[in-house]
Amino acid sequence: MLTVKEYEQGCQKEWGDFVNILFIEIDPQYLLGLPPAFEEHGCEVKILNDIIEEELEQLLSKFRPDLLVTAV
Repeated sequence: MLTVKEYEQGCQKEWGDFVNILFIEIDPQYLLGLPPAFEEHGCEVKILNDIIEEELEQLLSKFRPDLLVTAV
């Protein structure tokens, strides 16, 4: 459980200070606006166009995304 001080410190962090976002998508409609906007706010963004099981497992274990985005 968080203390009030820890909670307040967490709330003071800017969006993107520690957020890794993985997009699994091929449609440019979703890739043209969202990833660059997240990057502008300090997020680390990776895009995976093809789902290959080994590649996905490696990316998940190395990149450790906080958020996964897909329109599928």
